Amino acid sequence: MKFNTKCVQNMYKTMTVSLGLFLFTFCDSPDPEYKRVVLEEYPALQELISQRDGAALLEFTSHPDSLVRVHAWQALIQTEVEDWDLHLQKVLAANTREAWASLWLKDVNDHQVQYFNSLWVSDPQFKPGLVTLFATHGNEETFRLLMEEPLSGDVVFDRDVAYAIGQRTRFFELNIEQEMALVDKAMGTNDAKLTRGYLYGYYRELYRSEKQFSDQTLKHMLYLWENHYPEGTEGNQMIVRILGQKYFDQVVQHFPMERFSMMNVQLAIEVAQTAG
Repeated sequence: MKFNTKCVQNMYKTMTVSLGLFLFTFCDSPDPEYKRVVLEEYPALQELISQRDGAALLEFTSHPDSLVRVHAWQALIQTEVEDWDLHLQKVLAANTREAWASLWLKDVNDHQVQYFNSLWVSDPQFKPGLVTLFATHGNEETFRLLMEEPLSGDVVFDRDVAYAIGQRTRFFELNIEQEMALVDKAMGTNDAKLTRGYLYGYYRELYRSEKQFSDQTLKHMLYLWENHYPEGTEGNQMIVRILGQKYFDQVVQHFPMERFSMMNVQLAIEVAQTAG
């Protein structure tokens, strides 16, 4: 993907100046080191961001100030990697969401995907970061590993897993068994955001590529939906679009008449688009 370099540079300059003003105006810190970081380190970092100097930005990821480290990692998201092995070592050493995010837009080959899959199995400390990477990089084995991951009770992590699963389904065809297992997960929780994550791939691809569950799976989803009482509407938005292609009457009948006047706007839009 190509980016308008000048536009990106101007965007980062605006963001950096705004953030600097906020920190200088509202964070009245007597610490001279803190002010030195804001007034001296940020301009230096900004110059590297404008130049897209990956090697120098990578050095800033070890900066003692956490805010500088975060900005360096964020800048590396759209900066080319000059030394992949060194970059990965830095990511593993930091093991933060921002560090893992720096790999999201990078070219990752099959060998590297397999390494990340093995790391998921062998070293659980990396799972919170890896799962964000798996939303953009992975293969069918990645999907299997994510599907086998039990709910942890950590809401953020569980939703990240669900979203990564949904993203993986966009890039390969599931067999009936995999489809059924996915629907069981999606309909087996009352966390609407989990349901949305699991079904995200089919929701996104339905109108763009006509990707759809098999009729057997759709009937299974329709059956489970009868006793599905989520906390929130995000999951139902996905379900309405997926089922509505073949089972519009059942979709409309699922909602009591009085609920239509109080329906969430996005859910109402999905129902209306399905009718159209």
